[in-house]
Amino acid sequence: RAAFSRVGPLRAVLGEALRPSGDPRLSAVPNVLVTHVKPRAGRPYAVVTVLNYGHAPITERFSFGDLGLNPALKYNLFEFWTGGCLGAAAGSIALPVPPGGSRTLLITRHEQRPSVIGDSASLLGPEGSGLASHWDASRRTLSVSLVKTLDDPLSVFVTPYGDGVRFTGASVSASGGSAIAHSGRGYVRVEVSAPKGREVQFSITFNEVTTPEPPARPKVIAGAASPWSVHIEPERAPDSEVAGWYLFRNDWLIGYTADSLLPDLDVDPGVPYSYTIVAVNFDGQLSSVETFPARTPMPSDLVLTRLPIHEWRIEEGRPLINRMPNGEFARLGGSEGPALILVGAGAVRYKVSRAFEQLSGTVGIEDGAGDKGDVVFSLLADGEEIWSSGTLKAGERVAFSVEIGDVYFLDLVVKDAGGGGEGDVAVWFNPQLKAKPRQ
Repeated sequence: RAAFSRVGPLRAVLGEALRPSGDPRLSAVPNVLVTHVKPRAGRPYAVVTVLNYGHAPITERFSFGDLGLNPALKYNLFEFWTGGCLGAAAGSIALPVPPGGSRTLLITRHEQRPSVIGDSASLLGPEGSGLASHWDASRRTLSVSLVKTLDDPLSVFVTPYGDGVRFTGASVSASGGSAIAHSGRGYVRVEVSAPKGREVQFSITFNEVTTPEPPARPKVIAGAASPWSVHIEPERAPDSEVAGWYLFRNDWLIGYTADSLLPDLDVDPGVPYSYTIVAVNFDGQLSSVETFPARTPMPSDLVLTRLPIHEWRIEEGRPLINRMPNGEFARLGGSEGPALILVGAGAVRYKVSRAFEQLSGTVGIEDGAGDKGDVVFSLLADGEEIWSSGTLKAGERVAFSVEIGDVYFLDLVVKDAGGGGEGDVAVWFNPQLKAKPRQ
């Protein structure tokens, strides 16, 4: 049964390989998927992958509780594809993803001493490499055994931090193979190799323990990038111990981020916001608080389809922007132009945020449907119907102009008029938003 579904995220708690229906190249509609693999015996880590199939950047936010983890604990974050340590965080994560991009995090429970935070086999099978580790505090030594035999060289990533301390001067030894240690930002990478099929063990010993200085108060560049986004750029010195930042909007936690550019996309036009940011070292020490304001502008007149889709439900496929499933531009009355296309009954929701006076355009069945199809178009303002086209058959078109000055969520709805759905290729053609006058 069709139901409203956020474009981002759709979750798969079993970590199944999900893909969006249809060809993402045919549409500018963002399509964000989040897949999630839970930790279990033999696999002491969770995996989260965010895929952005859209043409616009997104910031995906989720809490550890959303992932089935203990929201009261702190977790290490390791970026799999880039081999980067993002530090340790509690509460929520805010993860920016560029258009057409993806990010994969390995999430392990944070310990108050050095521990394994990831390895290069973690995504290659249900059990990864099967690592087992033991920390000897008196010798400052982390011993690691590979439960599975090695067929190829393996990289193991270790955090050298405890709470408020850093372990340095790493040396490594191995039995059954070889191991070489390399220092990285926030981690030590151990390259392990062995004759094919042989079991390997290695130990990494830290010769010193130091106490890093707390991070300095963050320096931030911030400003509204559009009526619906604020870009926040905290400065990170190249030699600093800063792993990331906790960011708050109006005293509400947006999340922890390790990115030097965070788009906050959950804002409305013409609104002043107050942000708070706190830097976090790899060893967990916090900086003093920095606060800064940002105000979003009011929008100008624009085509509705330039706004991101907030939610949608549809019987077949997904909403399309401008182009039909075959890649050709949609046509209505012989004309081409900006269009929202629904193949079959469904609804698309936009967040217009009470920023516009009026929506106008034309509706009808796409020219290529021939003499088939009969549908009813309607507009819902925050759940209440404010306009209906009545039944339209192939070749019929209706122009509309509706006042939406007090509307926050606007739903564009298409229903089958009783013909069984054949040929119901519904087109909202050239939907124009008229902005409110700027104060």
